[in-house]
Amino acid sequence: MQKKYYDKCYLETLSNMVAAQKFYEKYGFIKIDKPVVKTEHFACDVRYIKELNNIGY
Repeated sequence: MQKKYYDKCYLETLSNMVAAQKFYEKYGFIKIDKPVVKTEHFACDVRYIKELNNIGY
């Protein structure tokens, strides 16, 4: 049986959480303009995504 893994990680945060955004960017997350999915995080105004294909599993 073949194992299945996620290929992307999507997250939302707040624009005033500058340290968090620096952390995400340091570890390869890319800022995107629009939400990928509809979530209940209405206050979150910054979104990131990261491809996980190269993590070596």
